[in-house]
Amino acid sequence: MELGQLNEKMSTMKGDIGQFDDIEGLRARASFTKDELEKLREKYTSRKSAIKQQVGVLSALVEGEKKAKKVNETAKNLESLEQKLRHYEQNIFSLKEFIATKGKETDFESLKETCSQLVTKLNVQAIDSN
Repeated sequence: MELGQLNEKMSTMKGDIGQFDDIEGLRARASFTKDELEKLREKYTSRKSAIKQQVGVLSALVEGEKKAKKVNETAKNLESLEQKLRHYEQNIFSLKEFIATKGKETDFESLKETCSQLVTKLNVQAIDSN
């Protein structure tokens, strides 16, 4: 079985060697591929420059909008209100964490349960010893 596979590989390799005998054909295919790749490169280069121009125009528009926003009084007020809101949210978050921490520190339920169990055991022992 292995010998059969090797014979198959040899026959395909001999067929492939025939392609390399035709040097002019190889040169023609390589030249054709090179020309096609050059055309694609030129096409993509022109696309790249067109996109750069479009990005430049859009960037200028965005910068203009940013400048207009800085001048606008309503935008300034909105920005200051957003900052206040962020500050209040931070305060609320820190207060919630503080409350949660203090709540865990003052959790007496487990301590109460332990004491209750000890008192019950002591009562049982006191009753048994009488």
